[in-house]
Amino acid sequence: MSPEIMSKKTLLNYAIRVERDGYRFYLHLAKAMTEKKLMDLFHLFAEDELRHEVTFRKMVEETVLKTEVTESPISQALQRFLVDMDRLGTKQMEKGMNGELNRDGLLSLAIQLEKDSIIFYSSLKTLIQDDQRMLLEAIIDEEFRHLSRLFAIRQGELDTEISGIDDI
Repeated sequence: MSPEIMSKKTLLNYAIRVERDGYRFYLHLAKAMTEKKLMDLFHLFAEDELRHEVTFRKMVEETVLKTEVTESPISQALQRFLVDMDRLGTKQMEKGMNGELNRDGLLSLAIQLEKDSIIFYSSLKTLIQDDQRMLLEAIIDEEFRHLSRLFAIRQGELDTEISGIDDI
């Protein structure tokens, strides 16, 4: 990914792809679970990811980024991060979707994907217009809630009570 092609829309389109992949992955994860509570929780996570995708699509339409990323001091790190996410994340996602990972592997992958999303979206905060930053921060908060529940599930807690936000 060269700086010349990393435009505002490229970043937001990447966020759309992350959310679309997250939606598909959580639907797959729901099907892979035997516990009804976890099936329901992962369906809820899938709906959250779909809502995030819609939010990022609106941001693309409104062109909410302040500046080209090539002008930003974080551009090099962001580019490397996206390349890494693309290469390693895609391979792991394929393994998960192809049934090559067991329950623990799927949960670990979900945790990694949430972490990656949080890092990516946090780096976008400095590039986004002030009036849209709250929306992005709400998405990040929701991803943190997903991450917290995933850690709890991996540690053996099946209680799926989470508080979400419905106005993103």
